[in-house]
Amino acid sequence: MNGPSHRLWMYRRIDTETGELRDEFINGVEAFDKFARSQQEFMVNNVYRCPCTKCKNTKYLTPDVVKLHLYRKGFVQNYWVWTSHGEVEPSHYEEGTSSDIGVHFNMEDPNFDDDDGSGYTHHHMETMVNDVFGWDNNTPVSGRNVQAENFYNMLESAQQPLFEGCST
Repeated sequence: MNGPSHRLWMYRRIDTETGELRDEFINGVEAFDKFARSQQEFMVNNVYRCPCTKCKNTKYLTPDVVKLHLYRKGFVQNYWVWTSHGEVEPSHYEEGTSSDIGVHFNMEDPNFDDDDGSGYTHHHMETMVNDVFGWDNNTPVSGRNVQAENFYNMLESAQQPLFEGCST
């Protein structure tokens, strides 16, 4: 499993010897919940996106239901940077270890893969739209923008396969 070492717990949910949830996973989910709740501009009516394998950051649920989903289903693949919950991706990627700015990946590493298995590599559509409209993740967000939320919900929906086995 490639990814930042401080987030490996996200994909180590079950202890293979006992069949129970790992303590590091439970503690990590609590830390995730605390972080997500602290990002008020990413919450809507006290709910936030559920990053479980079923919801894939497309459904807004209460924090308690999100935690339950994560305990039962785990995190969606490759959600190393919690962008749907207010975490900012590093503005540049370079080989190395994590720093105060964020996690760095070597994008030329053949093992680096942002494909969740659905056949679609994520983030390219967002990058294109952000380039066209000049969106800057470092720009402070003030207040709730329902129109922007609807747009980004529609953008995320467009990334979902139309039917089982759809590859384009």
